[in-house]
Amino acid sequence: MGLAVVNCRRVPRIFAPIAMAFVAFAGSGVLLYAQQPRPVSIDSIESALRNHDYEAALSLAKAAESMSPRDAASRARILTLEGIACADLGHNGEALAAFLTALKLEPNSLAALEGAAQAEFDTDDPRAETLLDRIVRLRPEDPTSHAMLAVIAYRKGDCAGAVRHFARGGPAVASQPTALTEYGACLLDEDQGPQAVAVLQQALTASPGDDHLRYNLAVAQQAAHQSAEAIATLRPLVQAEKPDPDALDLAAIAHDDVDPTPEAAVQLLRAAIMANPKALKYYLDFAALALKHSSWQVGIDIVNIGLKELPQAAPLYVARGILRVQQSGFSDAEADFETANRLDPAQTGAAVAAALARIEEHDPARAVATLDTELRTHPGNAFLLYMKSLALLKDGAVPGTAKFAQALEAARAAAAAAQPVEAARDLVAEMCLDSGRWPEAAQQSRLALAENPSDEKALFHLIQALRRSGSDPHHELPALSKRIDVLLRQQRDTETTEAKYGLYEPGTQPAAPPRQ
Repeated sequence: MGLAVVNCRRVPRIFAPIAMAFVAFAGSGVLLYAQQPRPVSIDSIESALRNHDYEAALSLAKAAESMSPRDAASRARILTLEGIACADLGHNGEALAAFLTALKLEPNSLAALEGAAQAEFDTDDPRAETLLDRIVRLRPEDPTSHAMLAVIAYRKGDCAGAVRHFARGGPAVASQPTALTEYGACLLDEDQGPQAVAVLQQALTASPGDDHLRYNLAVAQQAAHQSAEAIATLRPLVQAEKPDPDALDLAAIAHDDVDPTPEAAVQLLRAAIMANPKALKYYLDFAALALKHSSWQVGIDIVNIGLKELPQAAPLYVARGILRVQQSGFSDAEADFETANRLDPAQTGAAVAAALARIEEHDPARAVATLDTELRTHPGNAFLLYMKSLALLKDGAVPGTAKFAQALEAARAAAAAAQPVEAARDLVAEMCLDSGRWPEAAQQSRLALAENPSDEKALFHLIQALRRSGSDPHHELPALSKRIDVLLRQQRDTETTEAKYGLYEPGTQPAAPPRQ
């Protein structure tokens, strides 16, 4: 499975059977006379379609077509009926040809447009989108056409367009679990977690035995910060006779969000690793858990197990190096980072971790050099820029110096990147406070709070900017001061809980209290 919503292999046909939907046309019943003694009527073709006698309908349509009706509208109707009969007989190529010929005669025929669009949609023909766009121009609220356009947008990776069309798909989407799954995936991609939860819950209600849907719903719930709900959703997968390891991993992450102790998360992650010892992500998640709970050695022990299974996995060396930095094992950590960089020179994690280690080792100048080298390969990388700014500040950058100007420029670039580092705005605000740029400090703090209302640093910086500038036109300071007091108390409670409980492996004594 994995932490991304599962993509389905084939989208089921969304249109209802065309034969029953489009057999009634204005002007039906017109007799088509030629030299034949028994002329064929449109009524007779439609009657055969209604009776599901598609062979007869096709034969009658071809006979009627051979009579060469004088007006284009009548011929277009017959060709459309011929296309419907071919489609229901599985002759998709002939059906499409008939629909397209009908459209040359009657460009705005909805029946021919829908038949051609369905035929092209079923074969993933890119021309289907053009036909469907023509349909929604003629009938803007048609749910089936919007549903099909949504699926096409999803296939192209255009989640913004897919969400827009799925929302207008109404019953055509609600009746298709696959379409609901794709809708939920795109809502997640568009950072609309609660809406994704609602859509995927609807899909699971319709197909309660679908384990993929159940897992996808839990992914959405976790993304929407509904960890307790994710745990409940995953319970059947976790408690199965053969638990799904991805479900175990996701349940561990959710438990770590809501449980005061890491015991459940540790057990779930260990079970996931035992179920699939070749899955890199499980080891990395365990390392992150160990880092959060200040249990460096336990994390290193698990990463070592992972390296026996995956000796060429560069991220495992990065993870072990970061844990070793916490134990002040700088030389061993640097060796891990060098190994990671040798195994995967294209990834930035090793360089960032090495820079962190050098900052911790009080060698920020080397950290800056490492980051500059990496930025030449990955120009504009927000996290590298953020780290460079930190390293320059550690290297003695003070307001009024060229080094400080470089640090501020790097932090601004990290904050303004397409995928910015959340902490970069706080760093810019802090540097602006240090250098007397009160308006910019306030502006960056407000932007940070708009992205994360619980950012206590941004609150503190905004208070400082207003106080130091001597300007509080909206009288915000009293409310901001109360707000930061509440946030700081919450943060202290969280840090106390996390520091209190260390990780330990079953069969051993609990780890010693972490260093403070």
